[in-house]
Amino acid sequence: MGWKGLLRRRGWKLVLIAVVFYVVRDVILYVLIPIAVVVGITK
Repeated sequence: MGWKGLLRRRGWKLVLIAVVFYVVRDVILYVLIPIAVVVGITK
């Protein structure tokens, strides 16, 4: 099977899951954590 078979069977769904995972991760790392730090410092 390998990667080609996996992409052939579940192609766009697998890509979509990966993109959503990285978007959520990056929003948490680069948006929510810095906002929490700034709010914590200003109080």
